[in-house]
Amino acid sequence: MSGEVGLFVPCFVDQLWPRAAKAAVLLLEDLGYMVRPLDAACCGQSLENAGEREEASGLRKRWSKAASGFQAVLVLSASCAAYLRRTGTRRDPPIFEICEWLEPRCPKTFPNPVRRRLALHRSCASLRETGTARAVDGLLGRIEGLRLHRAGRDDECCGFGGTFAVQFPELSARMGRDKLRDLFDPGDRDPPVGVVSADCSCMLHLQSLADPFVPFHHVVEILWEAFR
Repeated sequence: MSGEVGLFVPCFVDQLWPRAAKAAVLLLEDLGYMVRPLDAACCGQSLENAGEREEASGLRKRWSKAASGFQAVLVLSASCAAYLRRTGTRRDPPIFEICEWLEPRCPKTFPNPVRRRLALHRSCASLRETGTARAVDGLLGRIEGLRLHRAGRDDECCGFGGTFAVQFPELSARMGRDKLRDLFDPGDRDPPVGVVSADCSCMLHLQSLADPFVPFHHVVEILWEAFR
């Protein structure tokens, strides 16, 4: 084994996108790591965004307690990773968005081709907070047969934004539909057959507005498909 890592599965991934967590565990184990999920359900970000700072602080402290003793903690969300870094203490272990941690540890060429064209959604958090969008590009670029379509307005928000989507639902939905039109150009002669992203929260929002037959994939799902 190459060592032990902690894996933080955010609440929305655990409840609504568990296959991303499963793929992450399987990929990490295939790479030779022992994976220990953190005994923590939420980082507290949504509560803080809603103005409930005392409750958010309590969850954040519980997260720090659950993370103690790990050499590194991998997070299945750029948004949660950014929040945990921003609100952390010196006692916290190093916190990584999972793709930035995987980039130097995955093979330079994945063994199995993935012959599909997918639209790549780069989240605001991965572009502006963690800076991990480049790691996603680098990892996906190692997979034979995988072709990526990038939106013309690549840095424009999909409209989710956590509590923003609840407070301004009409605006949020409009932004999401605009993003989908950018990802799936009706004039494209070779349209993508699905969407890939490192943030499940964005994909849950976009999936609710998209054609129900369009598949959405977390990056680690595609990486594990190419590795197994």
